[in-house]
Amino acid sequence: MAMEEQRNLTEQMVASFRELESLIVGLSELVGDSDNEDTEKSLKTA
Repeated sequence: MAMEEQRNLTEQMVASFRELESLIVGLSELVGDSDNEDTEKSLKTA
């Protein structure tokens, strides 16, 4: 039971870090692009 609980917690952490990473990437793209059209293109291709 404890191992399964640990595995579930680990999977949740991994999912959270992936979500955080995608948010950081999106944020850095928004900050890096001064032109809105470039931002829209990069978001569509991502």
